[in-house]
Amino acid sequence: MRRPTQTRRTYDTFYEGWGWRYRWARPAVVVNEFEVGSIVVDLFDQQTKTAVWHGYATRVLHDDVEKDASQTDRAVTQIFRAYPV
Repeated sequence: MRRPTQTRRTYDTFYEGWGWRYRWARPAVVVNEFEVGSIVVDLFDQQTKTAVWHGYATRVLHDDVEKDASQTDRAVTQIFRAYPV
C-alpha cells in the first residue's frame, strides 16, 4: 500500500556579506519543499565544489520494507537514465 503524500520543508539560512556578528550582513533564507518518500541525487565537481547535475524521484516508498528496497533500486536506476552521457 502506498503511503499518502506528505510535503515537508527545510529552511537554510545564509548570510550575504560579512560581519554577521555585528548585524551588518543580511540573512537570506532558502525554503525547500519536498515530498516525503523522495530520493534526490546531486552530483558535484570535486575540484570546483559546484553542483553539476541533479536528479530526483518522488513517491518511492511503500509500507512494506522489502518493496521499499526494490522500489528504491528501480527509482535510482531511473534517475541515472536521465544523466547526460
